[in-house]
Amino acid sequence: MKKVVLSIDGMTCSACSNGLEKYLNKQNGIKSATVNLVMANALIEYDENILNLETLEKFVEEAGFKSLGIYNENSEKKQNKNEKVKFIIFSVLAVALMYISMGHMIGLPNFSFLDMHMHPLIYAGTLLALTIAFVVYGFDIIKSGFKNLIHKVPNMDTLVAMGVITSILYSIYGMYMIAKGHHEYVENLYFVEAAVMGFSVLFYILAVKQIVDKKKLYALKAGLLAIIATFCYQGTIGLFALYGVVFSIAKNGKNIKEILKDFGVIILITIISFVANLIQIDIATYLAGTTQKRLNGIQNLLENFIYVLARFGTMVFNTMFISNCGLFPNYLMMIFVLIITLMAGIYEVQTKENGIVFNIIFLFVLTMLITFAMCIVSIASYDTGRIHVPVGSLIGVIFIYLFCKTSIFEKETIIKYLIITTLIAYNLITIVNTISLLYQHKQVNELERKQCEGLEEYIETYERENNVKITEARYFKLSNMKKYGYFEEIKNKSVLTYDGVACTWSAIGTINFYTGRDFADNYLEAYPNKELFYAYAAKRNLGYEGNFVIMDDILYFLAYI
Repeated sequence: MKKVVLSIDGMTCSACSNGLEKYLNKQNGIKSATVNLVMANALIEYDENILNLETLEKFVEEAGFKSLGIYNENSEKKQNKNEKVKFIIFSVLAVALMYISMGHMIGLPNFSFLDMHMHPLIYAGTLLALTIAFVVYGFDIIKSGFKNLIHKVPNMDTLVAMGVITSILYSIYGMYMIAKGHHEYVENLYFVEAAVMGFSVLFYILAVKQIVDKKKLYALKAGLLAIIATFCYQGTIGLFALYGVVFSIAKNGKNIKEILKDFGVIILITIISFVANLIQIDIATYLAGTTQKRLNGIQNLLENFIYVLARFGTMVFNTMFISNCGLFPNYLMMIFVLIITLMAGIYEVQTKENGIVFNIIFLFVLTMLITFAMCIVSIASYDTGRIHVPVGSLIGVIFIYLFCKTSIFEKETIIKYLIITTLIAYNLITIVNTISLLYQHKQVNELERKQCEGLEEYIETYERENNVKITEARYFKLSNMKKYGYFEEIKNKSVLTYDGVACTWSAIGTINFYTGRDFADNYLEAYPNKELFYAYAAKRNLGYEGNFVIMDDILYFLAYI
């Protein structure tokens, strides 16, 4: 028997090292293989009469990773250098993607030829080019993910790869539809999600690795990585906490003291990262002269905490069974969680591997706590999409836990294939649901267009007849109309949805899109004056222009918000 230590490139989490270790130990001629994630190497004891170094490196390649030859300090330095280069490239591409796709949301200047509504195909093509470059430099993760899936040892890379490729393929289809003239598809391009969220997840994994390994200044390093990741997309912050708990459990086993220590550091970094993100949004919007305030004042924290605490059960129920924000089909999320939990329970009974079901329940509860804890410091409603990113990833997190903590995937059992099938089915159903939502989105866009037909003519006629210039538009909130008892006056009447291609999230923006006007999006009839609203409702009933009514040289309308 001969021993060799190979330097391994491409491992990003404990699931990677576990998967490689399991795959190597399955091979004929290998007596034992031990993979060290921290040192990025593999100690292999093998029969030199059967295998050689070339064959061992081939096994590593088959498992989805890359051998850098016999381990030494130089190979480690080379690997670290490669990681630094990737980090810089990833950072530049992520910043470029975020600027082009989201810069306008906080008032940052943008290139006119990259305007998503004026030049949708150029905009989409630019995002595709940047995303492809991103994927090229991150190809090791994608290759590792699919190779591990083929070899029936899926890991974190598998989940990332499935999400990235699905997003890119669907976005290319969106580009095709844009080229055919269906410009509403510009609101359904997921190149940014594929790249930036992938970048964000990768940084969270690196942060978690720092915490679990506990090297010098690990908390500071993890905090900085987590803050950078959160700045990419704040909705992913919940994933950091979940990944951290999963990998801590996987490494520390039943050492509750170490798990709780890691958990404390993780939660602290989670809070700091989220608050830092909200502060930087407020600063950016202030400097840009916009009003997208995201951070609640100190005086609101207690009020929000009481609100979330009182409605926690309702929030969880609505998330899992009713609204789901369109991120996944109603009821199915909970069904899949229950299916995987049941199969894990059967496995636990059969193998007497205690604590599996308890840990799944713990991850579920933690997901909900993290999800709605965001509402305490953020003014964002609990039913917004970014709040639910951790919930949408719950299946994947549970899957990672099962892989890291149990031996479910080591043996050819029916439970192993049922869990893998469940994961794939969940992803496919989510894709189908997204396509369905896109169809609904298209219908909404047609509704908005019809509502705004003749609006500019109506405004111009009023201006000409009254010798004035309409420079202000205000809208009433449909939710407030119901809240304050005005619903009878507006039911079965036209309401602007503000969710089509014109300008998602902005009712005023939709008006500007269809009229060519430049109304400021800075006014909301949050607490409508009763007399004002009844005057508006009366004019609607007289058939002025349906939803759009000009009173006192101001354009009023009702928006679905």
